[in-house]
Amino acid sequence: MRCRWMVLVFLVLLLMLHTACQAPPREGNPAPEGFAALSTAEITTDPAWIQLTVFQRVGNENKYEQRRIITDKAALDELQRLMIMDSWEKVKRETGTFPDYRLVVDPTNGAQQSIYNEIEVWFTNGFAELYISQSHLLKKLTMQQSAELQHLIR
Repeated sequence: MRCRWMVLVFLVLLLMLHTACQAPPREGNPAPEGFAALSTAEITTDPAWIQLTVFQRVGNENKYEQRRIITDKAALDELQRLMIMDSWEKVKRETGTFPDYRLVVDPTNGAQQSIYNEIEVWFTNGFAELYISQSHLLKKLTMQQSAELQHLIR
C-alpha cells in the first residue's frame, strides 16, 4: 500500500516537472504572467477630466488632507497628457511607504468610470512614480515630466 502512494506521488511530481518544462522560454525581464504592458491606445480612450482633487500625505502615516482641486482646463489637459504619454506596465506593487499624493479624477460625466479613478504618486530623487491600484498599473516619469507634474499638483 505504501509503495502505491510513493509511485503516485512520483508520477504527480513527474507530471508537474513535464508541465513546467513545456512553458516557452522568457526573454529579458517580461511582465509577470497574466500581465502585459498596456499600450497608449488603450489609455487614450479615457474621457476628458472636469476636475482633479489633490490629496497630500500628512506625516508618515496613511493620512491625507485635501490640498487643492484643479478645474482649469489647460492644467487638466496637461495632467492627462502626462498620464497617457507612455505605456503603463501592469504590475502588482507592494511598497513600504505610503504615496506622497493621491490624485482623484472626476471624468467628464460623473457616472462614467475612468481608468484613472485614483492615482497614487511617489516622488523620489526628482522622479515621480504613478500607480493605479485598482488596475495595478505603474508608470515611472522622466525627471522633466516629474517636474511638470510636481508643478501642476502643488
